Amino acid sequence: MAKEESPTWLVYPDRQAIPLTEALQTLSQNSESPKVTLVFLDATWKYAKEMHKANEEKMQYPSHMLRVKLSPDDFAVFNPRRFDIRTPPSEDCLSTAECLAFIISKLEKEPFIYDTIMKPLDLMVQQWHAFAKQTRARKRRKKEHHGELFSANA
Repeated sequence: MAKEESPTWLVYPDRQAIPLTEALQTLSQNSESPKVTLVFLDATWKYAKEMHKANEEKMQYPSHMLRVKLSPDDFAVFNPRRFDIRTPPSEDCLSTAECLAFIISKLEKEPFIYDTIMKPLDLMVQQWHAFAKQTRARKRRKKEHHGELFSANA
């Protein structure tokens, strides 16, 4: 990644980042290579911020790396909080998988890639919600049962 053979993009919403649309225009104007190395900080928002700060302080990022950010304006259909298992810092924050799927579909100019990559994430979220619902129901029944035991003993 230290070599400047192909464009390298850090996908992270910092102050120095340019919008994806601008990065795509720059790529089409300046790049002979269709390859782009994408860098994502895959962690919770808190730890991603810490990793980004540490990488900047220790100058770990390649000097030729372009910083790119997504915004709701980049999406024809913006579906915020698709990955709603964790609460993001703001409504327009996306999971790493959502960002990766979207950027790859734009780079490849193949919109179906987004839905293909998102299917497993959507299924995982759906299963997580079903499991969480069952767990809450079990806890509620257990609590009700304990309440009946205590009232019967009184």
